[in-house]
Amino acid sequence: MKTKECPHCKTKNPKAAVFCKRCGALFRIEEELDNTVDEKTMNKKNIIALVLCAVLLVAAFLVFKSGSSPKTEKVTEAPTQSTTAASTLPTTAPPTTAVPTTTQPSTTEVLTLPTLPPTTQPTTAKPTTTAAPSESEIQEICDEYNALIESLKYSEYEISVHKTVEIGLEITDFSIPVSTSTLNTFVGRLIPKTDETYTFSGETANENSSIVLADYIPPLNTSADVTADCLKNAVKSSDGTITLTFKEDKSTFADRKTTPPPYVSTATEYLNFETYALGTVAVSKADMTYPETVITVEVDSYGDITKLTIRQPVDLKCTGGVGALSADIGMKLDAHSVFEVTYL
Repeated sequence: MKTKECPHCKTKNPKAAVFCKRCGALFRIEEELDNTVDEKTMNKKNIIALVLCAVLLVAAFLVFKSGSSPKTEKVTEAPTQSTTAASTLPTTAPPTTAVPTTTQPSTTEVLTLPTLPPTTQPTTAKPTTTAAPSESEIQEICDEYNALIESLKYSEYEISVHKTVEIGLEITDFSIPVSTSTLNTFVGRLIPKTDETYTFSGETANENSSIVLADYIPPLNTSADVTADCLKNAVKSSDGTITLTFKEDKSTFADRKTTPPPYVSTATEYLNFETYALGTVAVSKADMTYPETVITVEVDSYGDITKLTIRQPVDLKCTGGVGALSADIGMKLDAHSVFEVTYL
């Protein structure tokens, strides 16, 4: 069988390998970028170094939604398909001509908005409207949400927490002449899906004493402190489900300091470059926008949380590099975290 040697650890790998089976180094970067690099603009080796930088940055960004330390997580890799990176992000189809065609069934799940059935007759019924909650009503819902999270983080019951995290990510801009679709192919191979379950019969997990319940439930290392000022809207349904929709929020990283997003940070995690170990990769500055974070809690008949869902899109622009090499990169990230709680 034909093999190739890893340039980093010298391990023999199958010829068609994408990653080194020992150290995890990426292969085929040079051969796959040959047709996308403008060699007249920049030395090829420098471009490849910057591409590696971008991939490492992407991998680091995924950490902020992975919860506990990567050493303790049970992570399964996503399928290695070139469409993985942007699979959760809706796309806009280009206009087509009016030529009849035979459409093949799609194998990719696309998020689409529901369409209303055509109206054949005019209706005279007036649309029903729901009055927007007042600021005091929103604050009451916030207070109840904060108390529910506090009760869960310091629960006296034996509970099982099943956590899943799915991340959609797309590189939208890159300041050097490399195809973003090629970059997204590499990124798609790196995106993990977290799927883990821990049982807590006290402050720590039975399976791993380093995992603390109070820090496992977001926000980490602190209690929830959501106020009406943070939100666009808050709704409590008849079954006790609470949905919080946050205002657009912003955060920056500069001079080795991250400015937390004032609204989002009261309830969940955010991109914090101060805590990332990027090795030789250095981020000099970054701008993060959280357009609309939505958090939902479901409760049982006793008023205890049974499910916590966090949907958090992020638009990111940053500058980073290796040594003297530097590049600007833009990304769209969509993190979907679910905590399912069972009381034992």
